[in-house]
Amino acid sequence: MTDGYRDWHHPDGGLPEQAPEGLVDIYTAPWLVQRAGETAVATNDGSSAWVVGVTIAVVALLALAGWWAWRHRAALRLWAILRRLERRASAEMDAGARRELLDELVAAIGAWQHGGRAPWRDRLAEPWAAWVREIDHGRFGGADEPRETLVERLRTMRREVWRGQAT
Repeated sequence: MTDGYRDWHHPDGGLPEQAPEGLVDIYTAPWLVQRAGETAVATNDGSSAWVVGVTIAVVALLALAGWWAWRHRAALRLWAILRRLERRASAEMDAGARRELLDELVAAIGAWQHGGRAPWRDRLAEPWAAWVREIDHGRFGGADEPRETLVERLRTMRREVWRGQAT
């Protein structure tokens, strides 16, 4: 028991004579201590490799999300503007504020379509062309539609952008 094992309670050679009957001496073999040490080292190496793998996966996912956001930045910008205008339209407003909101809406559609201030009406897809005609009628025709109709139109446009049908 002297190979790497020393306990201050026991003299060399085993249990003392004064030990009560039935007392069991717990002996830890040196080869088990070594294996536990090697296992601990292997566990640490594996966990750090796992952390590196997860970090690489997270960075790859963030890069993919960034690439997707960059590719769809105009549609995302239009979606955010439509959401902001929808919130503004849900509040009470006078005719001047309504006209300003519709002007902003047309400018946002133009920026989304080709980067300009006004949309190219002849090149818009069908639901968008009809919506721009309705917006123009509200801007210049003096038609005073209910506020809820404008909010619902903005919500519908925002959903179309999210579905990816706004191309």
